[in-house]
Amino acid sequence: TLKTTAINNAIAEINAIGEVKYTADSLALINAADDAWGKILEEDAEFVTNLEVLEKAITDYDALSAEAVNDYNEKVAAIGDVEYTKTCKDKIDAARLAYDTLVGEDKTGVTNLSTLTTAETTYNTLKTTAINNAIAEINAIGTVVYTEECHTKITTARSAYDVVLEEDQAEVTNVQTLIDAENLYAKLKADHEAAEATTDKINAIGEVAYTEASKTKIDAAKDAYNALTDDQKALVKDADKQALVDAENLYNKLKADNEAAADVAAKIKAIGTVTYTNESKALIDAAREAYDALTADQKALVKDVNTLTGAEAAYNKLKADHEAADATTDKINAIGDVTYPASKDAIEDAREAYDALTADQKPLVTNYDTLTEAEATYDKLEEDANAANDVDDLIEAIGTVTYPASENAIKAAREAYDALTADQKALVTKLDTLTSAETTYAKSKADAEAAKTVADKINAIGTVTYTKESKALIDAARLAYDALTADQKALVKDVNTLTGAEAAYAKLKADAEAAKAVTDKINTIGTVTYPTSENAIKAARAEYDALTADQKALVTNLNTLTTAETTYAKLKADAEAAKATTDKINAIGKVKYPASKTTIEAARAAYDALTTDQKALVTNVDTLTAAEATYKDVDDVYKKINEIGTVTYSKESQEKINGAREAYDKLTEEEKGLITNYKTLVSDEAQYSKLENDSKSNTGWSIGLIALGGIIIVAGVVYVILYPNKKKEEK
Repeated sequence: TLKTTAINNAIAEINAIGEVKYTADSLALINAADDAWGKILEEDAEFVTNLEVLEKAITDYDALSAEAVNDYNEKVAAIGDVEYTKTCKDKIDAARLAYDTLVGEDKTGVTNLSTLTTAETTYNTLKTTAINNAIAEINAIGTVVYTEECHTKITTARSAYDVVLEEDQAEVTNVQTLIDAENLYAKLKADHEAAEATTDKINAIGEVAYTEASKTKIDAAKDAYNALTDDQKALVKDADKQALVDAENLYNKLKADNEAAADVAAKIKAIGTVTYTNESKALIDAAREAYDALTADQKALVKDVNTLTGAEAAYNKLKADHEAADATTDKINAIGDVTYPASKDAIEDAREAYDALTADQKPLVTNYDTLTEAEATYDKLEEDANAANDVDDLIEAIGTVTYPASENAIKAAREAYDALTADQKALVTKLDTLTSAETTYAKSKADAEAAKTVADKINAIGTVTYTKESKALIDAARLAYDALTADQKALVKDVNTLTGAEAAYAKLKADAEAAKAVTDKINTIGTVTYPTSENAIKAARAEYDALTADQKALVTNLNTLTTAETTYAKLKADAEAAKATTDKINAIGKVKYPASKTTIEAARAAYDALTTDQKALVTNVDTLTAAEATYKDVDDVYKKINEIGTVTYSKESQEKINGAREAYDKLTEEEKGLITNYKTLVSDEAQYSKLENDSKSNTGWSIGLIALGGIIIVAGVVYVILYPNKKKEEK
């Protein structure tokens, strides 16, 4: 009953463990189950059917424990040098949380707790220092004035405050003093900057001139000053204010002078183009009178006074030009009706007089058209005869007609002839020579163009490829060439290109067909298996190697072949390795003890050395595992028997003998036959039984069986000699 209770209690405690967690409760459940298990005798251990649950729980908890301790140690190590930063604070808090999570001996067993507590103390010290420093820097600001020293104090205080983490800033009790100082300094800075900006605008006026740019600068400075507050105006120096007033006054004077000068400039501009008229003369005289009435400063502003003097000079020149033009007009009128060649001298005299005029005088000649018409009429009379002679010269220059050399000469002669007037054409004497040359040239051109068309088709072939397009270009060129006349064929200079293309295409076709045959052979390999794919792969490789270099380049699936070869080589190697292992396993044969140990271990080493793919090919791995199991079972029993040693009447001897007997009885009959020390077990059992019996009969008589001398047989009755219970050596 106690045994059953203990076993059931152990099973119940183990079942109560549930999901293993890294908590004190989970640890308590595991310890309770372990204590219950510890009360079970070794001989009854097999009845605790869920022992593996306890073992796994202990393993799982130990792993969680190690992980928690490691996590704590890593977080403490990660703290490093303590700084007053959010990052450092987070690291310290994480380490503290990891420590608080530890359970039982894990927490009491940590050796670096002082590192954590020191980091916490150091951090708090740094925090207090930062807060106190911020308060001190703010108090040091004092009265706010617009100076660099004051600005430095404010920015220093702000930097000290910003060092304090946001979560701690509430402890800086005088932060409002910092904010007020920053706001006041910002106002003072804005006032000074506004005043300085206005001063800069006044200084930017520079030398005052009567220009839009100068006026813009003055107005900008004035507007900037007027826009200032009273506090800001007070910051503008009196000298700068006076400079602004002086600039305005000077600009107004310059404006008056420039307006007076502009009035004179307008009168000068009104002169416009100077003509030889009374109106133009009156405008020039008015501008001169207005200019002479200006002051010296105002005259200096009149930039176009040269226009006035120029107009005066121009008017005088126009007067001289008109007088020269009138003399030429009279010479032109003297030409009269044009005749060839009588009018030549009068026309040339008038032209000479006209060409001697200046560019300004020539437009004043009102009958210039009369001169040009006279010259044109005279030139035409002379031109007709010259034109006819020129065309005859061009026809004569054609000579023997060839293509294309004669094209320009014939074309030039034809165009020259067609350009003649009817009167000029009638003067041409070699028109028949021209028409004959045109007929001969037309035929030569037609032959050349036909030959060129074929040559173009041949050139269009380009690089020959094994394609329908390339074949079509070659066939088109051949068809066009064969259609030529003998004269036209003689003009085709690159017929060898055509025959070469035809030969090249024929070779490409043969190469492509050879490559396709190999490609098809490679495609027939299919999925690579061992050994069935060997012939197909070798055949494909042999045909590929037999190709020329050009043909090999056309095989698009060479990778399939090389991959198949690689795959087959691997499959073959795997199969051979697996077979070698299979043979080692088969060599084990019927397990013998201890003779089979070497062969079993050799087979196991060979199998474990295989790759995963190779192991899958070993079909008798069960034979190996079965042999290992058999050998182990036999070895365990053999060792248990040997471990009995000298038999004594004790619990230890009894347990060893019973353990050996129990292990032996679990063996198969075949395994039992391998136990070479079984007689030792039987002998030890008999010895223990005898010792047990001796122990139970320590008084009275002992029956001793003494060889043959201890038995007396009389008339079929066996008499056994009895001795008092004495020591063995006295029996």
